[in-house]
Amino acid sequence: MTKTVFLFCFLITAGLLETRTEPFSSYHLLYIKDEVGNCWQDLGQVLGINLAELRNLERDYRINSERASEVLQLWMDKNGKDATVGCLACILIQIGHKSIADKLLGM
Repeated sequence: MTKTVFLFCFLITAGLLETRTEPFSSYHLLYIKDEVGNCWQDLGQVLGINLAELRNLERDYRINSERASEVLQLWMDKNGKDATVGCLACILIQIGHKSIADKLLGM
């Protein structure tokens, strides 16, 4: 994720990021993957997944929830401990998917 996107998210939801710093996990992924399936491409781009990888996911997986799972897994692998629940919730809000962020935060 770029510093600009992170800063934007931080300014919008600073309290959210401060309180939800736990790492995003496979458990979280399973809980929201179906909803993220509707926005997997947009989310992937904002999370810094390159277009070639996104095209490969589209080709390799038939179901959007599977594509969403892979996008989130790539993000987790790439960012390690910086891939937090608060960070993902912030990004989801930024791209217009507050309901998914609310579901994630309500776990």
